[in-house]
Amino acid sequence: EEMTLVDALNQSVGWTYTPTCRHVFGGQNYAGCGVDLALVSVTGTLTAAYSKNIVRDAARTNPDDWFAYGTIKFTSGANAGQPPREIKRYEVDGTVEIFEPFYYAPAVGDAYVMLPGCRKRMVEDCKTKWANAVNFGGFSNIPTSSAYMQRGTK
Repeated sequence: EEMTLVDALNQSVGWTYTPTCRHVFGGQNYAGCGVDLALVSVTGTLTAAYSKNIVRDAARTNPDDWFAYGTIKFTSGANAGQPPREIKRYEVDGTVEIFEPFYYAPAVGDAYVMLPGCRKRMVEDCKTKWANAVNFGGFSNIPTSSAYMQRGTK
């Protein structure tokens, strides 16, 4: 494939600066997140299955939003062996709602493994939830366009 100089100049090189973390949650690579997912994963069984998107484990007592943007994967039942699903919402009573429905309808008694999530925010996630601010990979003090586009006044 031939490229001109203009095409070469249109290539993105380097990092994109964003206020959210660029690391993969739980990544153990150089300068990665460093949270050990094996220590924070939980297992349990369903006590209620409302639909293909909403299930509940009444034994879970984690705070609201703890597992949001994490994953749930079944280890028994009809969905065993299916890929994990990303969690949209988690409530303190153990209710879990996922973005994409499970392939098969979950049933009471199905066993699962659930990983908590990270929304990649500095204060709420890295500092408060995980005490991991030193590994935050974002730039939380980038000014918005409204701040840097203002003109000076006399």
